[in-house]
Amino acid sequence: MTLFEGEQNGRYETDHLHMVLNEHIDFTEEGLSDDRKYSIFVHEYVHYYQHFATLYGSQFCKMANLLFIETRAFLEGADKVVMPFGIWEHNEGISRYRNRVKAVCGSKSCSHIVGDVEIDRREIRIAEEEKKAVKIGVYDYTEDEAYEDGFNFGYYCIIESMAHLIQRKIWPEVEHNQIPYESAEIICKYWYPEIEDDELQIITICMSALMYDNPGVGFFTAIDFAKNHSGLKGVELFKEFIQTSSVAYKKEKCSMDYTGQNMLNEYKESLQFMCGCTLEYYDKVIDSFIQDYESGFCGLLMWLYTGDIKDRKQFMTLVNAYGLPYIETPEMIYLPNNNETGHPYFETATLAGFELIFRRLQKIDGDICPMYRVCKDGRFFEESNVDELCGKEQWKKDCECLMVRALKYYKLKDKEFVS
Repeated sequence: MTLFEGEQNGRYETDHLHMVLNEHIDFTEEGLSDDRKYSIFVHEYVHYYQHFATLYGSQFCKMANLLFIETRAFLEGADKVVMPFGIWEHNEGISRYRNRVKAVCGSKSCSHIVGDVEIDRREIRIAEEEKKAVKIGVYDYTEDEAYEDGFNFGYYCIIESMAHLIQRKIWPEVEHNQIPYESAEIICKYWYPEIEDDELQIITICMSALMYDNPGVGFFTAIDFAKNHSGLKGVELFKEFIQTSSVAYKKEKCSMDYTGQNMLNEYKESLQFMCGCTLEYYDKVIDSFIQDYESGFCGLLMWLYTGDIKDRKQFMTLVNAYGLPYIETPEMIYLPNNNETGHPYFETATLAGFELIFRRLQKIDGDICPMYRVCKDGRFFEESNVDELCGKEQWKKDCECLMVRALKYYKLKDKEFVS
């Protein structure tokens, strides 16, 4: 979500085809032998999977890519670029989407210890009508107080609850804040107590909720569906849900599985346009998710229900089927490699390069290049190209670093940038 929020949480995150880990994790089968590190990597990989395998995620990918496309188009037509720069200040459609994301995102924390919750169906209706997260009342037994505005249950609560539940199955000692990480469990304990101990079914409901453009409201719809189909679990429940439930798509009501296929095909075309080259890697990745929509299959749920979640070989099979994003750790940068050439796929390098430009335009890292500390430490390159221009005016450099290559590739090298 940081592309639309203009910030980075500084720990672990997965954004548009980019995973950031704040400690080094070697994601080979051997390197994931430590349960804690393995659980962290799986947690972030779940977010990557959510982006492709759900309608909300696919829409986010499309809009994140549009963010890049519109930024690029604006830069190409501008004689002078004043920073900090955000395309939402110049594009009404992206600005509206950004505001909608913020409205349905919900709480990332709660100032109270949640002992119990109070959920009013009227609040769900209000959230649906006003296109925002659902207000949840909480009881804090440590303070012996009830709070009507306890927290807002939305997209962030759902993606983190789902990832947390999966991570905890690998490493039970994991500790996260109640809100957002345990919010789905807390809601189910109140709203659907029959499954409060069925972690996999809660995960399935989270996946189903992410098929709506307002996941917080969608979570309660998914619970009602699960109650009405109590004989179905996991993969079969999800399949029935996406094949029989409908959403608005291009001003028509369409089944979720049909909508998912079309949205991913549109995203693939958009991604290719942004990269300016034929997709090799992500063409196959996206096709894997399209095929799942065609059959009503969910590879992640199948792995959770029928596999051994602690078996690294099985996890790597999942990764081989659904691909990897650009991964950044303190000791390594990984771009999916073409085994035939031994080099990263061109499309992954172009996306990583434009993201550097995008971050610099917003001055998320101040005036310095987002890669400055990495290059200065000499972590990834035998010879350092670092000089004073890296700290202020990267577009004036003339070397072969990723930032300069990206500026040249997108024909922005000779633009005038001013703060």
